[in-house]
Amino acid sequence: MRIILQFALVLGIAFQPLIACRLWAICTKPSLTLPTISIDEKDLIVNELNTLYLQSQYAPNGWALLNYDANYSGNIEPVHRSAIPALDDSTDYWNHAFSLFENGSGKVSIGHIRAASSGAGSIPNPHPWMFYKDNISFSLVHNGTVDKDLLYNLITNHGADLSWLNQHEPQTFGNGDWQNEGWSSVVDSELILLFIMQQIANQQNTLEGLKKVFTLIIGAGVNESQLNTIFSDGSYLYVFGGNNGIYFMESDEHFAIMSQPPDMSENGINWTGIQNGEMIVVTEDGITNYPNFIFTEIENPVVIPQSPLVMHAAFPNPFNHSMKFLLDLNTTDPIQINIFSMMGHKIRSQILPAFSGSQWVFWDGKSDQNKTVPSGPYFIKVDSRKFSKFQKILFIK
Repeated sequence: MRIILQFALVLGIAFQPLIACRLWAICTKPSLTLPTISIDEKDLIVNELNTLYLQSQYAPNGWALLNYDANYSGNIEPVHRSAIPALDDSTDYWNHAFSLFENGSGKVSIGHIRAASSGAGSIPNPHPWMFYKDNISFSLVHNGTVDKDLLYNLITNHGADLSWLNQHEPQTFGNGDWQNEGWSSVVDSELILLFIMQQIANQQNTLEGLKKVFTLIIGAGVNESQLNTIFSDGSYLYVFGGNNGIYFMESDEHFAIMSQPPDMSENGINWTGIQNGEMIVVTEDGITNYPNFIFTEIENPVVIPQSPLVMHAAFPNPFNHSMKFLLDLNTTDPIQINIFSMMGHKIRSQILPAFSGSQWVFWDGKSDQNKTVPSGPYFIKVDSRKFSKFQKILFIK
């Protein structure tokens, strides 16, 4: 095998903060696997892996590689997880990198170089995060930092429903119960994966589940650049993020995704940065783009959750100017929304006509008489003819 390694800094890498995770993923084209692609294509991929390797000087908390066989089944695990930088672990890194070309029938591979910004640090790189369902191994790598309490509130409806997290407990790596002392060791990226899988289960559609997750997180005030994400089921690569937070390219025999790619212009290959809030879906057959993904209509129909009325957590909460929450609805009844004081006095009322889908509801801290209410706790109550939901909010002037 003719493989050219260039152990030098790649000048074509775009600037990014020194402390940041680095992401990589590839998918081979139809009838091709990593062991069967041409020597020239293997050289291109080794160039990508070498770039990832060199970037470990900026991301010192370990590395990991994952490989999906063309017809995998069952629960797969990454080919290797390391707790030390790839630059200090070069023998293992390159042995496992070259094994991608030599064993099995891999079509999709994912790599991650970690710069820990959340949760446990001195552990083998926990990316890619794995979730197993219906004989499918879902995986996620993430570059960014999202507040864990915000994610907890979105997953649990602000603590009102812990069932999903109790069924799929976040890892604490031996540092205690996740609901107590172990919370500090929970990693935000795993919570993002758990949130995605929750919403895919609710929506019964992967794209709609991803859309709901990113809509809610961004609506809670998180910037798209904090959500550079590659999610996969082994056949598809779903890629989302901020402006130029992730790049993609197509060669003769494979597609590649990287957060900081090498310069391949001498090979006639140019990398394209994703737009802010764009989703791209990569399969062996090509790339599908969804600009402004959270506002895009997906061709597949939206499946409303079993309950005809779902009330998501209000945010920000506490708030000092205005707050909002999302309603998922599928009913022929109008919806009554009331805000009460702790003493049970009705402060604000609103009626929504019957609709099917999702709708935002806002409150600016004012009464029906357009007077600003005092600081303190309030209750939101949402009623249809058959269902009722409520949650507590805190207004601070």
